[in-house]
Amino acid sequence: MKKLFIVLITFALVFAGCEEEADNGNNTNISSTTLKINNQSFTEITDVIWQNVSFANNWYENSIKPGTNVTYTVPAGAGYIFFKRKSNPIIARTGEMVVVETGGNIEFTFTDNTVIVEVNNPNNNGTLGVLQSTVVWWDDAEGEVQPYYERRSFVGYYRTYSDVTSSISYFYSYYHFHSPIRGQKAIAVGGTNTALLHLKITLERNARLSFWYANVRGNGSTVFKINGVTNRTWSTSVNWASITVDLQAGENDLIWEKTDGQYNGEYYYLSLDDILIYYTE
Repeated sequence: MKKLFIVLITFALVFAGCEEEADNGNNTNISSTTLKINNQSFTEITDVIWQNVSFANNWYENSIKPGTNVTYTVPAGAGYIFFKRKSNPIIARTGEMVVVETGGNIEFTFTDNTVIVEVNNPNNNGTLGVLQSTVVWWDDAEGEVQPYYERRSFVGYYRTYSDVTSSISYFYSYYHFHSPIRGQKAIAVGGTNTALLHLKITLERNARLSFWYANVRGNGSTVFKINGVTNRTWSTSVNWASITVDLQAGENDLIWEKTDGQYNGEYYYLSLDDILIYYTE
Protein backbone atom coordinates (compact mmCIF):
# COMPACT_ATOMS: atom_id res chain seq x y z
CA MET A 1 0.00 0.00 0.00
CA LYS A 2 2.90 2.35 0.86
CA LYS A 3 4.55 1.65 -2.55
CA LEU A 4 1.29 2.41 -4.38
CA PHE A 5 0.95 5.69 -2.47
CA ILE A 6 4.51 6.73 -3.48
CA VAL A 7 3.83 5.84 -7.14
CA LEU A 8 0.65 7.93 -7.14
CA ILE A 9 2.46 10.94 -5.65
CA THR A 10 5.29 10.59 -8.22
CA PHE A 11 2.80 10.38 -11.09
CA ALA A 12 0.97 13.45 -9.81
CA LEU A 13 4.21 15.46 -9.65
CA VAL A 14 5.24 14.41 -13.16
CA PHE A 15 1.79 15.24 -14.53
CA ALA A 16 1.84 18.64 -12.85
CA GLY A 17 5.28 19.34 -14.37
CA CYS A 18 4.06 18.45 -17.86
CA GLU A 19 0.99 20.64 -17.43
CA GLU A 20 3.22 23.55 -16.33
CA GLU A 21 5.44 23.15 -19.41
CA ALA A 22 2.49 23.21 -21.80
CA ASP A 23 0.79 26.20 -20.22
CA ASN A 24 3.22 28.84 -21.39
CA GLY A 25 2.00 30.10 -24.78
CA ASN A 26 4.05 30.07 -28.00
CA ASN A 27 4.94 26.41 -27.33
CA THR A 28 7.84 27.20 -24.99
CA ASN A 29 8.94 25.66 -21.72
CA ILE A 30 9.03 28.21 -18.89
CA SER A 31 11.98 26.38 -17.33
CA SER A 32 13.94 26.40 -20.62
CA THR A 33 16.11 29.10 -22.15
CA THR A 34 13.88 31.60 -23.95
CA LEU A 35 13.98 34.95 -25.67
CA LYS A 36 10.91 37.15 -26.05
CA ILE A 37 11.00 39.85 -28.71
CA ASN A 38 8.43 42.53 -27.96
CA ASN A 39 7.67 45.07 -30.70
CA GLN A 40 6.34 48.21 -29.00
CA SER A 41 7.43 50.49 -31.85
CA PHE A 42 5.17 51.86 -34.58
CA THR A 43 7.18 49.91 -37.17
CA GLU A 44 6.55 46.41 -38.50
CA ILE A 45 9.79 44.40 -38.53
CA THR A 46 10.38 41.34 -40.70
CA ASP A 47 12.97 38.54 -41.09
CA VAL A 48 13.86 38.78 -37.40
CA ILE A 49 16.76 36.49 -36.42
CA TRP A 50 18.83 36.01 -33.28
CA GLN A 51 21.50 33.29 -33.18
CA ASN A 52 19.98 31.62 -36.29
CA VAL A 53 16.53 31.42 -34.63
CA SER A 54 13.77 33.11 -36.65
CA PHE A 55 11.05 35.05 -34.80
CA ALA A 56 7.62 35.90 -36.21
CA ASN A 57 4.02 36.08 -35.05
CA ASN A 58 2.87 36.18 -38.67
CA TRP A 59 4.74 33.54 -40.67
CA TYR A 60 2.95 34.40 -43.91
CA GLU A 61 4.67 37.79 -43.86
CA ASN A 62 7.54 36.59 -41.60
CA SER A 63 6.97 39.62 -39.40
CA ILE A 64 6.43 40.90 -35.88
CA LYS A 65 3.74 43.56 -36.06
CA PRO A 66 3.60 46.65 -33.82
CA GLY A 67 2.14 45.93 -30.39
CA THR A 68 2.84 42.20 -30.51
CA ASN A 69 5.50 39.86 -29.18
CA VAL A 70 6.81 36.37 -29.77
CA THR A 71 8.76 33.99 -27.51
CA TYR A 72 10.89 31.03 -28.57
CA THR A 73 13.29 28.59 -26.98
CA VAL A 74 16.83 29.56 -27.95
CA PRO A 75 20.37 28.35 -27.33
CA ALA A 76 22.28 30.25 -24.68
CA GLY A 77 24.63 32.82 -26.13
CA ALA A 78 25.09 36.40 -27.22
CA GLY A 79 24.36 38.12 -30.51
CA TYR A 80 22.66 40.97 -32.30
CA ILE A 81 19.05 40.79 -33.43
CA PHE A 82 19.00 41.13 -37.23
CA PHE A 83 15.87 42.31 -39.01
CA LYS A 84 14.37 44.32 -41.85
CA ARG A 85 12.17 47.40 -41.42
CA LYS A 86 9.10 47.09 -43.63
CA SER A 87 8.24 50.76 -44.11
CA ASN A 88 11.14 53.03 -45.04
CA PRO A 89 13.11 49.82 -45.77
CA ILE A 90 16.46 49.10 -44.19
CA ILE A 91 18.44 45.95 -43.36
CA ALA A 92 19.61 46.43 -39.78
CA ARG A 93 20.63 44.93 -36.47
CA THR A 94 20.34 46.05 -32.87
CA GLY A 95 23.05 48.38 -31.63
CA GLU A 96 23.75 46.19 -28.61
CA MET A 97 24.12 42.44 -28.27
CA VAL A 98 21.39 40.48 -26.56
CA VAL A 99 22.76 38.00 -24.00
CA VAL A 100 20.76 34.93 -23.01
CA GLU A 101 22.16 32.69 -20.29
CA THR A 102 21.26 29.04 -19.84
CA GLY A 103 17.86 28.78 -18.18
CA GLY A 104 17.25 32.48 -18.63
CA ASN A 105 14.00 34.04 -19.88
CA ILE A 106 15.08 37.27 -21.53
CA GLU A 107 12.85 39.92 -23.09
CA PHE A 108 14.02 42.47 -25.64
CA THR A 109 11.67 45.34 -26.46
CA PHE A 110 11.81 47.33 -29.68
CA THR A 111 10.65 50.95 -29.44
CA ASP A 112 10.99 53.77 -31.94
CA ASN A 113 14.00 54.92 -29.90
CA THR A 114 15.87 51.60 -30.06
CA VAL A 115 19.36 52.18 -31.47
CA ILE A 116 19.98 50.20 -34.67
CA VAL A 117 22.85 49.82 -37.14
CA GLU A 118 22.59 49.41 -40.91
CA VAL A 119 24.07 46.00 -41.75
CA ASN A 120 25.58 47.03 -45.09
CA ASN A 121 27.03 50.26 -43.66
CA PRO A 122 27.96 49.84 -39.97
CA ASN A 123 28.93 53.52 -39.78
CA ASN A 124 25.26 54.42 -40.26
CA ASN A 125 23.38 54.15 -36.97
CA GLY A 126 20.44 55.83 -35.29
CA THR A 127 17.00 54.99 -33.94
CA LEU A 128 14.51 52.52 -35.36
CA GLY A 129 11.96 55.26 -35.95
CA VAL A 130 14.07 57.63 -38.04
CA LEU A 131 17.30 56.02 -39.35
CA GLN A 132 17.54 56.34 -43.15
CA SER A 133 19.29 53.75 -45.29
CA THR A 134 22.42 55.05 -47.00
CA VAL A 135 22.85 52.05 -49.33
CA VAL A 136 22.45 52.85 -53.01
CA TRP A 137 23.66 49.56 -54.52
CA TRP A 138 24.28 46.13 -53.03
CA ASP A 139 25.21 42.90 -54.81
CA ASP A 140 26.27 39.95 -52.68
CA ALA A 141 25.99 37.52 -55.64
CA GLU A 142 23.69 35.23 -53.69
CA GLY A 143 20.34 35.95 -55.37
CA GLU A 144 19.37 36.94 -58.90
CA VAL A 145 21.88 38.79 -61.09
CA GLN A 146 21.48 42.53 -60.51
CA PRO A 147 20.47 44.86 -63.40
CA TYR A 148 23.90 46.04 -64.50
CA TYR A 149 24.19 48.41 -67.45
CA GLU A 150 26.28 45.91 -69.43
CA ARG A 151 27.64 42.39 -69.01
CA ARG A 152 29.93 41.56 -71.92
CA SER A 153 31.05 38.00 -72.77
CA PHE A 154 31.11 35.78 -69.71
CA VAL A 155 29.89 37.44 -66.53
CA GLY A 156 27.88 35.45 -64.03
CA TYR A 157 27.47 34.15 -60.52
CA TYR A 158 29.38 30.99 -59.70
CA ARG A 159 29.80 28.48 -56.94
CA THR A 160 32.08 25.90 -58.61
CA TYR A 161 33.82 25.46 -61.96
CA SER A 162 30.66 23.93 -63.49
CA ASP A 163 29.07 27.41 -63.36
CA VAL A 164 31.75 28.95 -65.59
CA THR A 165 32.52 26.12 -68.02
CA SER A 166 31.88 26.53 -71.75
CA SER A 167 30.93 23.82 -74.19
CA ILE A 168 34.60 23.49 -75.22
CA SER A 169 35.90 21.62 -72.20
CA TYR A 170 34.85 20.42 -68.81
CA PHE A 171 38.26 19.76 -67.31
CA TYR A 172 38.64 21.54 -64.01
CA SER A 173 42.36 22.22 -64.60
CA TYR A 174 41.49 24.44 -67.60
CA TYR A 175 39.58 26.92 -65.42
CA HIS A 176 41.50 29.22 -63.11
CA PHE A 177 39.62 31.19 -60.45
CA HIS A 178 39.43 31.56 -56.69
CA SER A 179 36.62 29.86 -54.81
CA PRO A 180 34.01 32.17 -53.19
CA ILE A 181 34.71 33.22 -49.62
CA ARG A 182 31.99 35.84 -49.06
CA GLY A 183 28.95 33.56 -48.90
CA GLN A 184 28.09 30.74 -51.27
CA LYS A 185 28.72 32.49 -54.60
CA ALA A 186 30.79 35.20 -56.27
CA ILE A 187 30.78 37.02 -59.63
CA ALA A 188 33.10 35.73 -62.37
CA VAL A 189 34.35 38.02 -65.15
CA GLY A 190 36.51 36.46 -67.87
CA GLY A 191 37.00 33.23 -69.76
CA THR A 192 36.99 35.05 -73.14
CA ASN A 193 39.19 37.50 -75.06
CA THR A 194 37.46 40.51 -73.47
CA ALA A 195 34.92 40.38 -70.66
CA LEU A 196 33.59 43.27 -68.60
CA LEU A 197 31.03 44.20 -66.00
CA HIS A 198 29.66 47.73 -66.33
CA LEU A 199 27.66 49.47 -63.60
CA LYS A 200 26.22 52.90 -64.41
CA ILE A 201 24.81 54.72 -61.40
CA THR A 202 23.65 58.27 -60.68
CA LEU A 203 24.38 59.55 -57.18
CA GLU A 204 22.53 62.42 -55.52
CA ARG A 205 25.52 63.18 -53.30
CA ASN A 206 29.02 61.91 -52.54
CA ALA A 207 29.25 58.21 -51.81
CA ARG A 208 31.68 55.37 -51.20
CA LEU A 209 32.21 52.14 -53.13
CA SER A 210 33.63 48.98 -51.62
CA PHE A 211 34.01 45.51 -53.08
CA TRP A 212 35.96 42.28 -52.68
CA TYR A 213 38.01 40.88 -55.55
CA ALA A 214 40.22 37.94 -56.46
CA ASN A 215 42.21 37.63 -59.68
CA VAL A 216 43.96 34.87 -61.57
CA ARG A 217 46.45 36.28 -64.05
CA GLY A 218 46.38 34.96 -67.60
CA ASN A 219 48.22 36.59 -70.49
CA GLY A 220 46.28 39.87 -70.43
CA SER A 221 45.34 42.56 -67.93
CA THR A 222 42.64 43.16 -65.36
CA VAL A 223 41.54 46.72 -64.72
CA PHE A 224 38.94 48.65 -62.78
CA LYS A 225 37.87 52.02 -64.21
CA ILE A 226 35.84 54.92 -62.85
CA ASN A 227 34.44 57.25 -65.51
CA GLY A 228 36.96 56.01 -68.07
CA VAL A 229 39.98 56.50 -65.80
CA THR A 230 41.89 53.42 -64.61
CA ASN A 231 41.68 53.21 -60.83
CA ARG A 232 43.30 49.79 -60.34
CA THR A 233 45.30 47.37 -62.48
CA TRP A 234 46.02 43.81 -61.41
CA SER A 235 49.03 42.26 -63.11
CA THR A 236 49.40 39.41 -60.62
CA SER A 237 47.16 36.84 -59.03
CA VAL A 238 45.33 38.00 -55.90
CA ASN A 239 43.48 35.67 -53.53
CA TRP A 240 40.67 37.87 -52.20
CA ALA A 241 41.20 41.40 -50.92
CA SER A 242 38.95 44.42 -50.52
CA ILE A 243 38.94 47.92 -52.00
CA THR A 244 37.22 51.12 -50.88
CA VAL A 245 37.07 54.25 -53.07
CA ASP A 246 35.15 57.52 -52.95
CA LEU A 247 32.63 58.44 -55.65
CA GLN A 248 31.48 61.92 -56.60
CA ALA A 249 27.87 63.02 -56.90
CA GLY A 250 26.45 62.70 -60.41
CA GLU A 251 26.68 59.93 -63.00
CA ASN A 252 29.38 57.30 -62.43
CA ASP A 253 30.54 54.59 -64.82
CA LEU A 254 32.21 51.67 -63.04
CA ILE A 255 33.85 49.04 -65.23
CA TRP A 256 35.64 45.83 -64.27
CA GLU A 257 37.40 44.44 -67.34
CA LYS A 258 39.51 41.35 -68.02
CA THR A 259 41.33 40.86 -71.33
CA ASP A 260 42.70 37.59 -72.69
CA GLY A 261 40.76 35.57 -70.19
CA GLN A 262 41.07 32.75 -72.69
CA TYR A 263 44.70 31.87 -73.48
CA ASN A 264 46.29 28.70 -74.87
CA GLY A 265 43.09 26.74 -74.29
CA GLU A 266 42.76 27.73 -70.64
CA TYR A 267 40.39 30.17 -68.95
CA TYR A 268 41.15 32.89 -66.39
CA TYR A 269 38.75 34.91 -64.25
CA LEU A 270 38.42 37.99 -62.11
CA SER A 271 36.12 37.34 -59.15
CA LEU A 272 34.01 40.00 -57.43
CA ASP A 273 31.74 39.98 -54.40
CA ASP A 274 29.84 42.26 -52.02
CA ILE A 275 29.74 45.30 -54.32
CA LEU A 276 28.42 48.04 -52.05
CA ILE A 277 27.75 51.75 -52.67
CA TYR A 278 26.49 53.97 -49.86
CA TYR A 279 26.15 57.69 -49.25
CA THR A 280 28.71 59.31 -46.97
CA GLU A 281 26.97 62.68 -46.54
